[in-house]
Formats: sequence, C-alpha cells, structure tokens
Amino acid sequence: MNVGNNKLTGFIIIFSFLALGCGRDSYNSNREEFSIDLLVDRTAPVAILTTAIISSSGNAMVQSTETGTVYLVNTNVTVTNLASITGAADNQWNSAALSSLSVLTLPATGLEDGIYKAYAVDDAGNLSNASTNSVTIDSIAPTANFTAATDNVGSITGALTSGSITDDTALVLTGTNESGSEVKIYNGSTEIGSATVSGTNWSYTATVANGTTYQFNVKETDLAGHTSDATSNFTVTGDTVAPTASVATAAITSNGNAVIQSTGTGTVVLLNTSASTTSGNAVVQSSETGTVYLVKTTVTVTNLASITGAALYQWNSVAISSASTNTNLSVAGLADGTYKVYAVDEAGGLSSASVNSVIIDTTPPSIESVAITSAVGITGNLLNTGDVVSVTTTFTEQVIVDNSSGSPTLTLVVGSTNRTATYASGSGSTMLVFQYTIQSGENDSDGISIEANALDLNNATISDPIGFPAVITHSAVSANSSYLVDAKAPPVISFTLLDTELKIGDNATVILIFSEAVLLFSSSDDITISNLDNGTPSGTLSTMESDDNLVWEGTFTPTPNTEDATNTLSLGTSYTDSAGNTGVSATTANYEIDTLAPTISGVAIDNATGVRNDFVNAGDVVSVTATFSESVIVDNGTPTLTLILGSVNRSATYVSGSGSRPLVFQYTIQTGDNDSNGISIGTDALDLDNATIRDAAGN
Repeated sequence: MNVGNNKLTGFIIIFSFLALGCGRDSYNSNREEFSIDLLVDRTAPVAILTTAIISSSGNAMVQSTETGTVYLVNTNVTVTNLASITGAADNQWNSAALSSLSVLTLPATGLEDGIYKAYAVDDAGNLSNASTNSVTIDSIAPTANFTAATDNVGSITGALTSGSITDDTALVLTGTNESGSEVKIYNGSTEIGSATVSGTNWSYTATVANGTTYQFNVKETDLAGHTSDATSNFTVTGDTVAPTASVATAAITSNGNAVIQSTGTGTVVLLNTSASTTSGNAVVQSSETGTVYLVKTTVTVTNLASITGAALYQWNSVAISSASTNTNLSVAGLADGTYKVYAVDEAGGLSSASVNSVIIDTTPPSIESVAITSAVGITGNLLNTGDVVSVTTTFTEQVIVDNSSGSPTLTLVVGSTNRTATYASGSGSTMLVFQYTIQSGENDSDGISIEANALDLNNATISDPIGFPAVITHSAVSANSSYLVDAKAPPVISFTLLDTELKIGDNATVILIFSEAVLLFSSSDDITISNLDNGTPSGTLSTMESDDNLVWEGTFTPTPNTEDATNTLSLGTSYTDSAGNTGVSATTANYEIDTLAPTISGVAIDNATGVRNDFVNAGDVVSVTATFSESVIVDNGTPTLTLILGSVNRSATYVSGSGSRPLVFQYTIQTGDNDSNGISIGTDALDLDNATIRDAAGN
C-alpha cells in the first residue's frame, strides 16, 4: 500500500469539505470524490521468472500477475523504486511491456554477464518485490583444462608428460571445469567420449593400445551452451608389451664378467661368463633403449621399485642409451649369490626373470644361525611324547648335502640329557632342517637348548654349489621357553563326593583336583556314572567348572525312587594336560543311594481283646496293623489311624512297631458304639499328627 498517497488524499477531502461548507449539495460532491479515491489500485503485482542460464543473445521467460511492465535487473543494482531501476546503467537492466498475464520472452540483449531477477510494475505504478528465481547471463565461452594423464600400471607410474610412452591400457585423464559444464575427450579431432564430471573436476579413462600414438585434447561446453577451444594435444604412445630376459647358467667370481646382449626387443641373454676374467663388467646390449638389471634371486621382484629398493650389493644396472650397442654393466661389489637378469623398456615394462641364472661366489658357506623353528603336535609352548621338533640351521648361502656316506646330526639338550636330531631336508637351499621326536618321560621346564658347535657331519658333506665346504661352527642356543617339554601324564590328586549317603532331596558336591592344569576336560565326556541294577545311571552330574583348570567342582543328584548301596564315579583318560599328555583314570569312593520313600503296602484289623462271636463291646481293644514297604521309624509324636464304626469315625492310636515294617494302632470300643456290618477303614486314614514315619535313611 502507498501510505503517502493515502495521507494526501485524506488531506484533500478534509480541505474541500471545509472550503465548500456543509450544505447538502456540497456534501454530495465531496462524497463522490471520496468514492472515486477508494477505487485506486494500490496492490503490487508479483513478478515470476523461470530459472535459466542464458547468453546475452538469449531470452528470459517472465510473467506477472498484472499487466504493465516487467524489468530484468542485475542483482548488483539496489532496487528501492522504479527510478532505482531505470536510473541504473543500460547494461544492468532491460524491460518489456506486458499486455496480458501470459509468459513473455524478455531479451537479454546488451546486458552484461551476471545474475538477474525480475521486477513487475503494474498499470497503477505499483512495484513488485524481486522474483524468487533468477537468471544467469553468461556470454563468455569457458577455457578447457587438461591437467594430467596418469599411468597406474607397471614399473613407471605417476603423471606423464606429453610425448611419454605408457604401458597403462586404461590411462586416467583429469582436469578442471566450470560447475555444470560438459567435457568431451578427443583423439586429435575425433571425439572418443565424455568425461565424468564431479563439481569442478572431470576424469576420463582412455583406452591405450600397444604401438598406437594418441593426441589427447578436451573441449568444454558450459551451461549457457558456449563451447571452448580444444586444449593443446597431449601426446602418448602405448607400449604394453614387456621385454623378456634370459641368461646362460654360469658361476663367476664377483670381479668376473657376464657378457650379455639383446636377442630381440627388450630381451637380454648371457652369452659368456668366465671366472678367469677380471674386468668387473657385464657387457650388455639391447635393441631398445631402457635399462638392464642384474638382480640377486633373494630379492622378490614384482616391479621396478622392488629392484631399486633392495639392499645394497643385491643388484646393479646400466642404462641403454643406444640401441644394439655394447654397454658395460659392472658386477663389482655384488654380494655372493645367484643372480638373474631383468630388462625395463622406456614405457616401464618389466621383463620376467631370465630362465637361467648366474652365481657369484667368493667365500665358503657358514652357519648364520641355529634355531628351533617349529614342532608338530605342540600344544601352546609344551611338547609331549611323539611331538616332532624341527631345528633349522641357516647358512650364509645355498648349500648341498651329500649324505651318501652318512647323515648329519645336531645335538639338542632336553632337560639335562643330550638328544640327537637327524638331518631331514633342505639340501639345495640356505636352510637345513634337523628333527627330533620327543620320548615318553622326558621333561624340560626351561625349554630345549643347543650347545655350541652341535652340528656333526657324520661322514656327510655340506658345501656350496661351487664346492666350497661349509664352515659348521656356530654359537650356543639358550633354552627356548617356547619349546618346553612335558612328556608325563597329569596325575589326579583327589576325586571325591562330599556326601556318600544320599537320600531324598540330597545332592552331593563333587570335587576333582588335578596336579596340573588340564585341557579338553569335560565332565559329561570324561566322567562315567555307575548304573543301577536296571541299567540306568544312579544319578546326574552337572557340568563341572573350574577357575584354574586345576580344581573342578560339580553337583551330583541321585536318581529318585532308588535304593542302591554300591556306586562310584569314574574318570576316563580322554582329557590332556596343557602339553597334550593323556590323563590318568580315577574313581571316587563308594556312595549309597536311598531315594525310595517307604509306602504302606497294606492296612488290616488283626485282632481284638474280648471279642465274642465276631462281636466286640465296650472296653474291648481293636488292633489294626499298617504294613510298610520297608522298616520304618516313628519319631516326634503319635500317629493315628481313623476307623469307621457304623457311620462314626474313631481314632486308633499308634502303640508299637517302630523299627519294623508293621506298625500297630489300637482303639478301645466305647459304650454306645455300634456297627452291624463290621469295622471298616477308609482310604488314606493314617494321620501323622505331627509325628514322622521314616526309613533308616531318613526318607
């Protein structure tokens, strides 16, 4: 609402009213003017703009909720009223008349690059707020950027320079771009694909074929449709075939010569070696420029870095700067050992190792170390009977064992006893293995040790491939705690039940104590419960548990409704100690089970004092006998037995029988008692009346 205009109109109305007086005609005239003022449009329109990126020759799609004029204004312009728009520089705004409410194309001609919003002015002069959406005008083509071509394969990796040779068949091209742009990759003028764009960076994996030269360049098209010029060509040639290498078998001294030449692209072959020459060079030749390497076989070669990263005196190399030209490769300073040849071409392609090898040897082999290296059957760090201990004697170089006249031995110390380990394997390598089998009864709580100079040739020979006899002296090996010896079975200290007379409701704690910690012990597997006469177990044993594998505890529960005087728990021998020695058997002391409660097998009226012709009368005493399944003891009170005389219950009182099967109850006939059918006894007529009736076990 235009507040200023409203204030002015009100002032004019009041002024006119006072000037014209209060007559009817004058009042009517003023009322007409006030009514006209109420019809004026003071509601601002709403400007609508379709989001887009366009060039200065494009059009913005605009719309308004009212007819009038729509303005496209650079957001750098501070808009407060129509004058702030039309007063801005010409290249900051454009406008178009809007005669309907339909979408209108508003040209961006003459506008400078930037972000623009729409404003609408209706026919009444009301100015809208800025449109919610905006249009970006972009008339400048992007500049394409080609940052790098990266080789990730072979011995030579990393960013390439233009003109490089690569062995990477999936070369990664990368660069930067405007946000939202599309990037096309070309080989010369031929499009080969679209890059993957992420934000302001792009990447593309180009396929590279062997022997093909590529002229990679890129073009970028921004969101406004402008396409850049192509970048400069980045030249790359594919060389994906690695060279091969071979060498003639020979043995030379470190100051001798290995004469090598190429027999094909990237291939090197040892043609001649001589221990008598002293030039200290290997003469190499290659039909390709690159590098030739002479590498000790102890070096694990997977790529060029694994060669050049090896220790000193393990390899030498020479650059081949001229194809098919002899080049000296020095072997001086190389350590004794076996060497093979590798070739690397300009693309970084690494050959396989030569099939044959060269041996450099100037010193006899000697023992580098003696160590216990493994044991078959060992449990943790404990050895027991039958376990096989392996001792490895490592030499400074490959050695050959000739045991045609005898086999070498190595003396071990087990406890305080010397034991002989016999040569088992290793001829042709740097490590000879000797083995010894642990015997029953042996023990070494500190670990097996080896005295100095324990190797005995025993008429065998140990020498290197050249024939130098090995020096077999060596230092002592102290007791190795990783190889303790315990070849004695673990004895049982005790195996007991804390209760050996079990009745109804009783359980017995079972305690099993070993002399040392045991492994693989399971009470369900290793303990047998003796059977009853009917072939079923005399009870159950809970899983025995231990905090230290020495003392084990469980609970034995007797079988219910059972009487058996002879029972034991038996420990088997399937468990082992920590060294793996099989355990010893053990048996508990005898335990008795009486979990069968006494029951009444019969109740009968036996006799009565004073009976005449089957009749009893007042003062006669009736005796009733309750017979139990076993001898019972009556304690702590006087039980009663209910008799039925006619229709009246009478109590017979216990009088005797404790310690036997029959218990006698008596009742004295009272005056007035009458039973024409005879005295009877109902079911469950026995009442303990706070007494107890139990067997000898307490059931």
